[in-house]
Amino acid sequence: MLLKEADASVVYKTDVKAAGDKVEGMDFSESADARTASECLHSL
Repeated sequence: MLLKEADASVVYKTDVKAAGDKVEGMDFSESADARTASECLHSL
């Protein structure tokens, strides 16, 4: 996001906090159902 090459991205809250005032985060209700790639692979 710092390179301004994307309009939006899904990242961990810890990444937003670590970036300080360089990025802005926002919560969305669907994020409660998000799963990581490794969780998806283990469910196969």
